[in-house]
Amino acid sequence: MLVRWMVLGVLWVAVPVSASPTRLIPAAHVQRLILAQTVGIPEQLSRSLLQVTDTFRAQMLGAIARGDIVGAIALWELEMGRQAPMWLQAFQAAFSTDNRRAGPCIEVARSVFEGFKRLGESPSYVRFTAQGSRFLGFEMSAGKSSSTVQVSELRMHVVVQVKDRFYDAFTGPAGLPTTEYLKRLVTEEGATITSQLVASP
Repeated sequence: MLVRWMVLGVLWVAVPVSASPTRLIPAAHVQRLILAQTVGIPEQLSRSLLQVTDTFRAQMLGAIARGDIVGAIALWELEMGRQAPMWLQAFQAAFSTDNRRAGPCIEVARSVFEGFKRLGESPSYVRFTAQGSRFLGFEMSAGKSSSTVQVSELRMHVVVQVKDRFYDAFTGPAGLPTTEYLKRLVTEEGATITSQLVASP
């Protein structure tokens, strides 16, 4: 009710009070006026005025599924007419090759989780734990042990699951099917790896 009232209030201000003939205002101009008036209002209310369409959301998710995070951001900026928000920039940064090492998995998971959530998906956190070893590795090339990169020094690694795919810095924005990811996640001989859905990383 508050959102509807504010929009009506903005439009009311734009209506001439004189008896001159009514002048039609282009929709794009009205949208810019509303955006200008919403500067400084609470973030939750601002987001409610800037809902994206299902078609646009699908286009962004399609670009991400192809691994084209740069293209997804370009779509957002073209549609919204402004720079990508912090959550989308953090989503992109999470997949940086700089994060393909032991240490930043929790921060990466949080950024990836938030990005997918804001795009209308239902992400979950999954925690992998090595039992009997402190080593967890990931094969960047499936089946090639020489390509293994250590993902944790504390026998624990967190990823984000959306439907049947896992996402972390090692998968890139396209993610990997859960079955493929599990084949690539390795530990020392004699140890095992367990997984658990968790509420927070």
